[in-house]
Amino acid sequence: MPRRLETIAIIASEECKHGLPEGRRKSWFHVREFLNLHYEMLQRFAIISTDGTAEILDETTRIRQGSHRLSFVPLKVKRIGPTARGVSRLAAMVAEGEVGRVLFFQDPRDLEMDKPENYALLRNCDLHGRMLCINESAQLWAEYEEAKGKPLAQRAPRITGKETVALIAHDGEKERMALFVQRHRQLLGRFPRIVATSGTKVFVERFLEKIHDECDRNDFMIQPLGKKPRGAKRGHGPAGGDVIIADEIYRTFEGLSDKRKRRLLGPLHHILFFMDHKHSQPHEPDIRVLLRTCVNPELRVNLILNSQMANEWIKRYERRVPAQSIPRRLRAGDPKGFDAATLRAS
Repeated sequence: MPRRLETIAIIASEECKHGLPEGRRKSWFHVREFLNLHYEMLQRFAIISTDGTAEILDETTRIRQGSHRLSFVPLKVKRIGPTARGVSRLAAMVAEGEVGRVLFFQDPRDLEMDKPENYALLRNCDLHGRMLCINESAQLWAEYEEAKGKPLAQRAPRITGKETVALIAHDGEKERMALFVQRHRQLLGRFPRIVATSGTKVFVERFLEKIHDECDRNDFMIQPLGKKPRGAKRGHGPAGGDVIIADEIYRTFEGLSDKRKRRLLGPLHHILFFMDHKHSQPHEPDIRVLLRTCVNPELRVNLILNSQMANEWIKRYERRVPAQSIPRRLRAGDPKGFDAATLRAS
């Protein structure tokens, strides 16, 4: 009996389907280039797609079939309807557990994250712990999938001297973020710079202080956020922390020379954004600004939206530094070891 293929979804905004002329397209947000680059790897999956994107998938299959007639394996594509209806149906499929990963390609001239159906897709992927890989994240996932057959030393990505990791967690997700940081603090410490909104920074640092007898905290430091980090909680999310991070993403990219921009091969920022979709947030406009900034592919951001995505991302680097064990009393929520509610309120 043949093995059932894992199901993924591929959707793309209009500019990503056509967009730039041939030769100028970029694989991390133009879906045609992505398909040409990773076609063999995608044959291992069952693919669902909205009608417009499915046409690009079918067209790529026909072109490949013409040049690889003897050993050709077509992509297995299922259509789920036109754009708005298809994305709404995809969000429902994510909620029902039928799809575990969504590859979403957006063009900088055609950012659609604010459309209700797209935001519903993002929310349900986050709420149910599914993988929503937008632009840069999709490219990084594809590269790692293709490297799975290689020796471990060859497939682990390198940490460059320019990458920033930003930590953002709503109140309901701060404990999850702290546990993630504690487990991977040595590996995270290899990145040149780590920043966080002030609430997340304080929570994580107090968490590490609470368990200082189980770990050495000298290998991990979160830098303050913003030009004037002291006073008035300037980096706090509801007080503008999210838009400060969005502004920093732009400033980092704008500070590169044109030559450096053309030669940029990977992300400038890894944004770990653990959102709490079960409660309304008073700074919703700021959150949407940050999300729109992160999905702009020109800015080269790897957007990580939940702990499942974070764990998958960090495991790619574990050849260099192994994960740390989490003390059992913390996993069990022993109030003598760690009281999240008290720590959050302090």
